[in-house]
Amino acid sequence: ISKTMSEIKLKPTGGGAGSVSLKAPAATTGNADVPFVLPVADGSAGQYLKTDGSKNLSFAGGGKILQVVHNKVAGPSLQSTTSTTQVDSGLSITITPTSTSSKIITTWSCDLYIHNGGTDTAACLLIQRKIDSGSFTILENLTDTHGTNQAYIAGGSGIQLMWPFFQLQYDEPATTGVLTYKLTMAAGAGGTAQMDGTERNAIATAWEIAG
Repeated sequence: ISKTMSEIKLKPTGGGAGSVSLKAPAATTGNADVPFVLPVADGSAGQYLKTDGSKNLSFAGGGKILQVVHNKVAGPSLQSTTSTTQVDSGLSITITPTSTSSKIITTWSCDLYIHNGGTDTAACLLIQRKIDSGSFTILENLTDTHGTNQAYIAGGSGIQLMWPFFQLQYDEPATTGVLTYKLTMAAGAGGTAQMDGTERNAIATAWEIAG
């Protein structure tokens, strides 16, 4: 081993030519000492070294899909509502993460139908989540009945609208508890919102991604 103040150089174990080295940068931020702490054991195939922001290095496999859960709901099990507050649509998905660092991505697909009652109306949808037997919470920074996805009909009478609905939701639950996600919906005053599954099934899918 040849070592200088700025570089550690390793020669091949078989005595061949060439070398492998670790070299320090020209300068560190604020001229600070940066003592990285190496992992205590080898990682698994395909993993990489990551830092926790406090100079500790560990092996991780971020980005890998760890599991996929799928739920298909037939049309007759889906709901319609004239309520202006959020109600269950009948579409949900449950997944149990294997690590607290995992990320969860859910996707939601169905036919959405709205019908106005002679006034302005809308269909407003939200994704909500609970951990184990806890309470459901909205996964967006919202405090009213409006959803992350909306369809709107202005005025008129007897106007109907149906279209394919799709939403992708990202979540960092930081738990290994049982996660239940559900799609809820509300209608504008005087109108009807419906998860119309007569033509096709509604589908929810959840992916656990390594953090």
